Amino acid sequence: QDNPELSRQLESRLQSQILIKNQELVTRVNRLERKAERELLIIQKTIGWCVLGLIVAVCVSVMGLTFLVMRDVVRPFENFIEGVESIGKGNLDVRLDTEVRNEIGELSRAFNRMVSRLKEAMLSQAHLQSEVRHLDRVATIGTLSAAIAHEINQPLAAILSNAQAALRFLNNEQPDLGQVREALHDIVSDDKHAGEVIRRLRMMLKKEELKSEALEINDVIEEIVNMIQSEVIIKKASIVMDLEEGMPVIYGDRIQIQQVILNLLVNAMEEMTSQPEGTQEVSISTRTGEADSILVSVSDSGPGIDGDNIEAIFETFYTTKITGTGMGLPISRSIIEKHNGRIWASNNPEGGATFAFTLPTGKHDAL
Repeated sequence: QDNPELSRQLESRLQSQILIKNQELVTRVNRLERKAERELLIIQKTIGWCVLGLIVAVCVSVMGLTFLVMRDVVRPFENFIEGVESIGKGNLDVRLDTEVRNEIGELSRAFNRMVSRLKEAMLSQAHLQSEVRHLDRVATIGTLSAAIAHEINQPLAAILSNAQAALRFLNNEQPDLGQVREALHDIVSDDKHAGEVIRRLRMMLKKEELKSEALEINDVIEEIVNMIQSEVIIKKASIVMDLEEGMPVIYGDRIQIQQVILNLLVNAMEEMTSQPEGTQEVSISTRTGEADSILVSVSDSGPGIDGDNIEAIFETFYTTKITGTGMGLPISRSIIEKHNGRIWASNNPEGGATFAFTLPTGKHDAL
């Protein structure tokens, strides 16, 4: 204070020092800021790589988990669904992989056991159905025993008569060889007739060996009508055949189709036993149906069907006959449906009833 000049110098020097220190401080602060920025950038990059690595790790884990789920869960369930669909299509040989030792493996093993038991049950059912159809044929043929005996006795009696006549011709001093030859021809013809009757019976009575073959429906019908002709005569009835010419070929088992026609014809004759003599007429017709099918109809002149029973007559064990088994019509329906056809019954406006069924023409999946 006593020396103003010195005070100014000191003040000026002090200001210079302050400026220098301020400048150094600013420079140091700038350096710290740049270093902090560089370190922050490094930290950001490090965090970025860490996050990227974490994302990659998560993605890989998710993909691995997805693969495991697909392998251990999704694919086995897809196989399970495919197996169920195969069973629905009738393939009972499908089996699932059972090597997996977890709940899926247990499910697969249970599925395989179920399919095996189902196959055994269906084979057993098919065998039982075959036995029932066979017994029904035997029972139906049994009702024709008198007619069958007559059908066989006729040619046997003719054979005996012709053989005795041939012996008489040969015992003459001058045998008429022409008459002997004619008698022998008759014997051969009657023997063939008896053999044909027995052949038809054996075909109907033998155990089934299902075989799908091309069939002319008119020929099948004529064979059955010829077989029961003696029964028709004994019952004093008549059968009228109205068979359309040029019917398309169907495919199926001959014996089973014959069994249906035989059941319908025998049922029709039994329904007419109470009708006056001379009015007992059964008609059987064939027509080309709609949608590539053939139509077979069997009509009788009986009392008809009670309206409440039209649907019930095709149910198992349902019968209106004292000695009936209630199996003929249900078996006929199962045979027709197995051949991809349809069977039904209706009453005729003029009296009596008609049973009709359709069968598809050409080759198709059946039996």
